Amino acid sequence: MTGLCLAAWRALEQVTLPGANPAMIAARLEAVDTSSLIHAIGAGSIVLNKYSIVAMGIGPYVNALVIVWLLELCSRRLRAMGDTDDGKLRITRWTRALAVVLALGQAYGWTVLFQSNSILPSPMDLFPRLLVCLELAAGTMLLVLIADILDEFGLGLGNGAFLIYALTPLAIEVHRVADMFASAPSIQALYLPFGIWVTVSIAVVALSIAVLNAVRRVRVTEGKKTKPAERVELSVLMSGVLRPPAFALALWSVPVIVAVNYSGSNPALSRWVNDYISMYGPDPWADVANVIVVSLLVIGFTYFVVAGDVRLGKPLSRGLIPHIRRLALIGGALLAFTVVVLPVLERNASHAAGRGFGLSGNDAALLVAITVAILAGLERAAGIRSPLRVPTSRLP
Repeated sequence: MTGLCLAAWRALEQVTLPGANPAMIAARLEAVDTSSLIHAIGAGSIVLNKYSIVAMGIGPYVNALVIVWLLELCSRRLRAMGDTDDGKLRITRWTRALAVVLALGQAYGWTVLFQSNSILPSPMDLFPRLLVCLELAAGTMLLVLIADILDEFGLGLGNGAFLIYALTPLAIEVHRVADMFASAPSIQALYLPFGIWVTVSIAVVALSIAVLNAVRRVRVTEGKKTKPAERVELSVLMSGVLRPPAFALALWSVPVIVAVNYSGSNPALSRWVNDYISMYGPDPWADVANVIVVSLLVIGFTYFVVAGDVRLGKPLSRGLIPHIRRLALIGGALLAFTVVVLPVLERNASHAAGRGFGLSGNDAALLVAITVAILAGLERAAGIRSPLRVPTSRLP
């Protein structure tokens, strides 16, 4: 069933958006180079997915889950609602309704993008544009349905939506690397950069596995007595890998968004932001400063996420709180090194070796986190007992 769901997801990427310019689609298909296997699986081979009904992916639903988590932090009513089965069902329905709203808003931006690429006609009346927005939003909700089937009958085990979300960049990465080899004038020149990319990728995966499985065993102390029966395990990375980097990069990108909006009236500001608000800009000292800033933001948001999860979870012994705070700092530092520092080192090293490959530490760590969560779910389903561990958030 898991294989069928993933095959259905990939098949939906080949269903072009109704109303798309058939001549433009045909021209893109004719431009695909199939002269060799490496060309056939390059980035240019996935033409239709950019203009399919699931072009937006399942991102709006994942964003809705994160927004609802933030709302639960702010609303006692929502927190109380999550304590009952009926309340959890209502929150789930609201989350999906919010996902539809976010998908419709994002779909409007996609229609503008499609018009600039001549995929959709320009100008476009209100009702045709609304129809396209509804089709794109329906594609996102189809992926949510597939995720539910994965959770119910497959290996999703409650992480079906995040599995699809994590596998999307993996598929793109395979095509991107193949395209780099296909377009390179000399494959031998890519051996060293590719070796660096593979080495750092393995390091990111290995470090992610180590951090996600690392625990701190502590005893709960009440007053002057220690109860051996209350010995528990605290995860080093209680925040997961999704939210801290996402929050950090969103805040760090605010100047870039402002510069883009004012690029026409103030091009000097736009150039300055592009040069100095970047981890890969022309000034190495500015790059180092940006890496430090983003790393500190990841650590800070890790602490914030852990504090939020503790607040939303079951009451904990006061003796655990100091341990959780220290582990939030340690876990945030390890997460920042994994998703920020290592990718920057890989990009600079492979670029110095002849070709910058690039690596998304966020995507790699998220895929590892989903895999670890699914394996843990299989262990629970098989009846394998594990030590008492303080529960963490439902978000990876």
